[in-house]
Amino acid sequence: MLRTMLIPFVCTLAFIVSSCGPTGTTTPTGTITITVAVDKTANTTAADPSINVTLTNSSSTTVGTAITAVGPAAAQTFPEGTYTVVAPAPNGYTVNITPSANIVVAAATPASVTVTYVAQAPVTGGAVNPAKTFTSPLGIGSLAFMPAGTGGAGRLYASGNASIATDISGRLYLEPSDISGAGSAPVAVPSFQVVQGTVADPTPLVEIAFNASGVFYQLRRDARADFQTPISRYPRTTAVSNNFADEQFVITNGFFNPTPSTSDRSLTAPTDMAVDASGNLWVVDPTGNARSWRGDVSGTPAGRLVCYSAADQSAASTTRPTAPGTVGTPGVIYHDGPAAGARTIVIEPGAGGAIWIGSGTGANARLHRVTSLACPNLPTSQDPQVVDLAPTPPATLPAGVTIRTLSGASLVGPVDLAVSGSNLLVAQSNASTNNILSVALSATSLPTTNPTTLNGLSGNITSLAVDSGGKIWVGSSGAAAPNPGRIYQLP
Repeated sequence: MLRTMLIPFVCTLAFIVSSCGPTGTTTPTGTITITVAVDKTANTTAADPSINVTLTNSSSTTVGTAITAVGPAAAQTFPEGTYTVVAPAPNGYTVNITPSANIVVAAATPASVTVTYVAQAPVTGGAVNPAKTFTSPLGIGSLAFMPAGTGGAGRLYASGNASIATDISGRLYLEPSDISGAGSAPVAVPSFQVVQGTVADPTPLVEIAFNASGVFYQLRRDARADFQTPISRYPRTTAVSNNFADEQFVITNGFFNPTPSTSDRSLTAPTDMAVDASGNLWVVDPTGNARSWRGDVSGTPAGRLVCYSAADQSAASTTRPTAPGTVGTPGVIYHDGPAAGARTIVIEPGAGGAIWIGSGTGANARLHRVTSLACPNLPTSQDPQVVDLAPTPPATLPAGVTIRTLSGASLVGPVDLAVSGSNLLVAQSNASTNNILSVALSATSLPTTNPTTLNGLSGNITSLAVDSGGKIWVGSSGAAAPNPGRIYQLP
């Protein structure tokens, strides 16, 4: 049930305006109205949440006094600019912010935002046992669902043996009919297809991804300096028919020249990729040098986040059927900051969705939420833009770009990320940990609840996916032979 009540609201504002015009001019203003509600449908016995909603500006400065009551706030006036609704999720709740946590205020234009606290269903015993298990002769390295469309819709694709370079590698999939049953014990499913790769391969398949129309991407991870083709793209029909000889194009580890006296590679040893709603491909490269004309980053292993625009991909794919096309360099290289040590990436759905990056282990583990990054086409000079995501004064981030970083005791080693509704799911694994941490997309700090431990899981979590019905799936590698791989559906 949705419970709302009106409570008197008094709000005082303190503004720090860094770009005021000359004396006597007026900064154009608009208004924001925020409504706070509580939805306890999932757990009617949950205690009332501790509500704390604030507004911050593009410099992460709080510009609105905290809202601590349920109900609509009085309309508040703000200077033109971009503001963020900050609403940490208290214990036992997630937070939905609609239409968006980011509000663009224009002159005389009202904006309305609803913040809903949603009570989570109780978890008994603090742990979850996998409800369904599928076994595989290949260790699982990556999971991805084929989206709706013609052919293969609902298949769960996986890559095999991502962690051991000398083992066989392959692509596998489960049909919707395989994964729809109740299941309660480990089962080797006959139609668990080995799509390709039953021989020793020193550059094993690591990550797979689909765009919204089912175009298939594969990323190979290799630290050798001469490795030139880390990413390949195939049409949807290729993934459905298992004929992976028909590449639309490849992304090579091409050279560019950021200054006349130096040259650099686009990628070094990428670890993960994601496709945004516009079809742009984003790749994290945790150790890539970020050379540029800036002396403080030249030759430094700062890490990279690079983007290959949908337009550049389309141009490359038109060279088929005579030969695969090639994209040699990205349109932009973002470096340092969230890109340093990056292990995994996911993008919130919808146009302009925020990018989440997971990195580090132990006390160095971090989650970064980055908004408003541009993905330009490759310049005619063939030298991409180089943008610092951890600039030192007086340098600043590009206009509109914000970075939110989360860390804490519950974050110990993100290996994969997925978005489920209004939450970010973080798969974590190390020598002593196999768990799933759920973090509200709007969170400014990690939840106080413990991550959900996956009792009964064999090996170590490597991958995470969410199906169209919201069910969570995890892959693992390292179980006992002859079936070292597992795919689990969680309750």
